Amino acid sequence: MKQYTEFKALKKAIRKAAEAAKADARFYIRHGYYKTWSADNREAADKDAGIRHHATEARYSAYKAGRLNRSDAIRYAIIRAEKEIDKRTAATIAKIEAAETAPAPMLIRINVEWKRNTYWGYNPTAEVYAPNGQAANMTTGHASGCGYDKRSAAVAEAFNDNLAVMRLLYNLEENRLHHRNPQSRREFIGYGSGYYEKPYFEGGVGIECFIRILEKAGYKVISNEAGKYNDFYYAEPAPRKGRKAA
Repeated sequence: MKQYTEFKALKKAIRKAAEAAKADARFYIRHGYYKTWSADNREAADKDAGIRHHATEARYSAYKAGRLNRSDAIRYAIIRAEKEIDKRTAATIAKIEAAETAPAPMLIRINVEWKRNTYWGYNPTAEVYAPNGQAANMTTGHASGCGYDKRSAAVAEAFNDNLAVMRLLYNLEENRLHHRNPQSRREFIGYGSGYYEKPYFEGGVGIECFIRILEKAGYKVISNEAGKYNDFYYAEPAPRKGRKAA
């Protein structure tokens, strides 16, 4: 697996998706429905739905009261929608660029502690320790509720906040995008690696999915202990082919 110092293809895909999102928002604001909607749904659509969704409350009230004409209401709503998309995109790119400068972790240690909640039963808090030579690099995640895999939800939150771990995921995606005929992310990286252009660790998919993604990134899980109140996972870089482990 090639190790990239810059995730150019990933950032290009993120920016391309942002431009597509802007085009969709403009169409929705102007028409009240999306291009992908069926003819029946288009006919039943509220033509002001896009304006109402993207305009400020004050501007939408002025529009409905007749103090703001439709063309200006559309223009203001489009400006606001595009600014929101630009803001989200900038935050995503900033996180990717921060991960570019984060060395890969020397090890990954996951500790999940379960505490009883009177309403939801046992809820997990995950601590992910991924030192990379620059910092101790510990992040945490929590999950509550019921009806889904809370362990992986807590670990996903901690993983997604950990730049050293995210660097591994972004590097996998960069490798995928550099293939001439790239597979889907699920095929290339594995289940639980996120939808659309931005890769991320999905919560609720099961910790086994994350273990397989780490293995794809070149790590080997050498300890996997599940107890009543604590779960422990420990991973380190797998020996390269042709080399024996120390």
